[in-house]
Formats: sequence, structure tokens, C-alpha cells
Amino acid sequence: MEAIYLAFANHQNERLDNLTREDREINEILSSRIQKQQLTVLRDSYTSIETMTGHLSRFRNDLRLFHYGGHAGSEVLILDQEKARSEGLAQLLGSCKSLQLVFLNGCSTKNQVKGLLDLGIPVVIATRCAIEDTSATQFAIEFYRAMDQRQSIRESFQTAKAKLLTSQEKSIEFYDDLPVWGETADEDIPWGLYTSKDAAEALNWKFPETSQNEIVIKSGSDRPNVTASTVNDVLVQVLVQELSKYSKKLQLLKMMAEDEETRDDVDIREFRGAIVDALPAPVAEQIRKLFAATPETQNTGIDSISMERLRQLIITYDSITLLIAYTLLSQLWDIKFQNPDLKIPDSTIQELNTFFSLDDQSLRSYDHARLIEELLLFFDQNQINYFIDELKTLKVAFAQKGTFYDSHQYLMAMKKRVFQNDPPIGPDEIENICLETESHLANIFQHGGFFAKYKMTTIKNIDLIKRRNRKPKYKHYLVNLDNVTQGFIDANDEFEVFTDSRSVIFLKSKKDIQEYLNLTPFLIDENAYTGDAKTKLYYFNCIKKGSNSLSYTFSNNWSEQLEVSEQSYPEILEEFQELKNQIIGTKS
Repeated sequence: MEAIYLAFANHQNERLDNLTREDREINEILSSRIQKQQLTVLRDSYTSIETMTGHLSRFRNDLRLFHYGGHAGSEVLILDQEKARSEGLAQLLGSCKSLQLVFLNGCSTKNQVKGLLDLGIPVVIATRCAIEDTSATQFAIEFYRAMDQRQSIRESFQTAKAKLLTSQEKSIEFYDDLPVWGETADEDIPWGLYTSKDAAEALNWKFPETSQNEIVIKSGSDRPNVTASTVNDVLVQVLVQELSKYSKKLQLLKMMAEDEETRDDVDIREFRGAIVDALPAPVAEQIRKLFAATPETQNTGIDSISMERLRQLIITYDSITLLIAYTLLSQLWDIKFQNPDLKIPDSTIQELNTFFSLDDQSLRSYDHARLIEELLLFFDQNQINYFIDELKTLKVAFAQKGTFYDSHQYLMAMKKRVFQNDPPIGPDEIENICLETESHLANIFQHGGFFAKYKMTTIKNIDLIKRRNRKPKYKHYLVNLDNVTQGFIDANDEFEVFTDSRSVIFLKSKKDIQEYLNLTPFLIDENAYTGDAKTKLYYFNCIKKGSNSLSYTFSNNWSEQLEVSEQSYPEILEEFQELKNQIIGTKS
């Protein structure tokens, strides 16, 4: 895949106030192309000589654009604690034979241009003199915004120039006549666009439109389903790539779609069904709604640009964060039960108290990532292994404040707009917001598709089976909470160990129930208590103010609530009170 390297360095003694914005917004502009797998973006927010040489060496065959933002001089890039010499950097960049552009967005970098052009770099953007921080950031952002709109390097330079000149109070001169190195230039010019005579065609280079990894999926009308404004396209592409690691069905469909001879034998519905079936039920049902794959959602507009779809995108994200938070809370309870003397730090207790004190209104703006971060930190400090191993990579991705963090921030802001109408979403915004929200949700799944690796099951009851002179076995009456499109059925299976009755559990393997995590009472199956067939899953919502009761939300319909009290499902209430008391030491 074609790669872009974004390198930023903010010297510790001379901070550039706008550099973080330049880093964040350029990455945000490119995020949809990352999701569509049109580009690999190497985001290096704290560049060092080691990381720079490593990236340039590793991606030298795929690199198309190198961007540097930070302090610089005529012969150096000034990194955080060291200087990168221009001669050595030029050699590294010169070995990247597919490189189209080097953009040196620092002060007085023009003297570095000749060395780059001499080594075969087709186009260089550099500065003739010192540049002001705010202008440098704005120019770079406008340049990449134009590139994202499929303008060429030449056109993007002109667009950035025009927008900056329009917005600046004082005039800024540009030299954009594409001089070959050695021609005279006005000394007051901030940015210049330089190219060698035999490489001028590179000025027409644009970002790619298609992805090397994109799967061509036929729709029911035998037309490719990929268009710029069609919903679910980005989501399907990312989910197929990520979930096929764990789903044999998706692996097979992917292979068929990539083979010209079998491509016409599969269509979009088969991919969507396989995606839904790969995920645990609470998340799968939300994705199923986005695909309008249930009778109650087919005429709601959820599968087209609408407020209903935007709301469902946010609910889908919430279902993921809730599942992560409740997984960690459930494991925390087990740990505290096994080791009552284990001290939970005040900061974690404070966040737990905040979480347990939420009501229906405050839930609409609460960021579950705060609780997740606190719990992950506590686990790490006490060297506790996560039940879900992949949370390690999720923690790193969040801490790096890269695309995963940015997507979370965007979705949280959108959650507030959707559920609190703050600020309201106008009819002229809805199309762009729907598509951008889908793109950010896809990025979350790019990091969180590992849920398909784990199996979720309701355990309704357990019988002991003991035959004479044989080891005991335990018959589990259960409902497997996967393969959602096939419907849920009651089943039973015998194991040599037992789990927990009336519980919703995560399993690392269907064949081995020895490693399981009980998610109840955060996730409950009402039918495990009523004796009804199949399943009806609820998420814990909040402790109801002024009463000794709990509120739960139906996972299939977030407007449907279940009240748990001393009169209704008292065993759930008792279990919740025990959990809360053991974790934070206060009785409900």
C-alpha cells in the first residue's frame, strides 16, 4: 500500500504551540483514506533519528510522501533532543525510489532542496526563510485538505497558497513558479515548490482512489457497492479485513471475492451476514441494524443518510465501550474476591464512584474510556493479566493519541450532539457527519475486531451428572450468543468442570470452558431467570436515584428498559450490591 510518513518534532526548549494541531488535523484529514486502506499513514508525533531511520528503511519501497513539521535550519531538522543532518536524511530519502514529494515545513529549509533533487526526489516543498508557527500549520493543513480532495501536488500548493493569503491579515509572498534549483528567487518568499527538469510530471501526482486491499463486493443488483457517498462501505471493508482473522466464513468469502472466477458467486449480503455472525450478540445486533438486516429496521432509514442512522452509529460505539468496561469490571470483582486485601488506588475508586452514581441524563455524556483507562492502569500496576489479551494493544493505541484516540474523541463529541442536541445538527450537516462518523467507527473496529475471537454464552442452569465409578460431569443448559443471523436456540453440553449458572460469560474457546469470565450482573440474560426459551440480553444502565433498584437497557432496543429491584429479580440486585461493596467498600 502507498505510504505517507508524517514526522513531527517539538524541541523541548522552544515549543511550537501549533505543531500539535498540525499533527492532529493532517492525520484527521487522512483518516478516511486510512479506513478505506488507500494509504498507510506513518504518524510519528515525537520523531527521533532512530524512528525516522527505522520508518524510512522499512517503507522505502512504498513511501510516496515525507512530511516534516518542526524547527529546522539550512542543514538540519531540529528534533526534540537531537539534530538530523540534512545530508544523511537526503541519502535515506533518496533510497525511497517511489517517493513523490518531500515537504519540509520548518524554518529556512531551502538549502536542503538541492541535495534532495540531486538524489532523485521529484518534488520538494521548502521555505526560504523563517516562518511563523500559525501560518506554517495553516498552510500544511490546507495543502493536505486539497490533496485529500484529489487535487495534484501542484494544485494543492496553489490552493493552500490562496487560502492562506485570503485569511492572513498581513500579506505573505509566495514563489510558486516551480524554479529548477539554481535559479534566483526572492529572499522574502516563505514557501517554494521545487522540482528537477526531468521530474516535472510528479507535480501531477494525487492520492490513490482505490485500495490494494479493497475487496470488490457485488451488490444484489450486480453493481459494485463502492461509491463515495454510500453508507456501510467503509464499515464493511474494515470489518471484513479485521474479522476474517477469526472467522472461517469470512476468510472463504474474502478469497472468493478476490478470485475473478468466483467473484460473481458472492454478494454484499453474504459478507454482511458473515460479519454479524462473527461478533458477540450485543455488538452484532447493533451492526445488524446498521445493515438494516432485521424486519424492524428495514424501513427506518438506518441504512441511509439520516439522524436515525447517526444515532445507531453512536449506539454501536457505546455497545463496544460498555462491553470493554464491563469485562474489566467483572474481572476486577473476581480479583478482589480472590484477594480482599488488594488495595485499589483513590483515583480508581473515585472514577468507580462517578460511574456508579450516573443517572439516565449523565450517562448521555459520560465517557467510559475514563473508567477503562483507570482499570487498565490498575491492572498494569499490579501486574494482572487481562482476560482479553488484546486490551494491551488497545491501551497502547489510546495512549499514543493517534487515529484510535482521535476517533474516540470524535465519537464522544458526536454522542453529546446526538443525545443532548448540543450543539444541534443541521440538515446541511447530516450527510458529512454520517459518513465521517462511520469512518471513525470503522477505525474503532480496526483496533477492536478482536472481540470476534471470544465466544459469549448464556448459562441458564447446570446439572451435576455423577455415574458410579466415573468422574462427575456437569450438564450446562446454555444459549450460544453468536451466529446471530441464524437465530438463538437453547442447547446443552457436558463438561468436566462447571461455570456459573444464570450468567452471561465470555469464553476463550467453545471447546474449553475452564477459562471463562462471568459478565453478570453487568450483562444479564432475562430468560435465564424467567425460564423462557432463547435469550434476552440487557446491559446495566445505572442505579436508580432515590430507590433500591437498578436500570438495565435491552441490547436490541436501547429505548426498552428493565427494572431490577427487591420485587423484580432480587437475586440480581443482591449480586450487584455484593459486587459494589467488595470493589469500592461501600454498601448500596
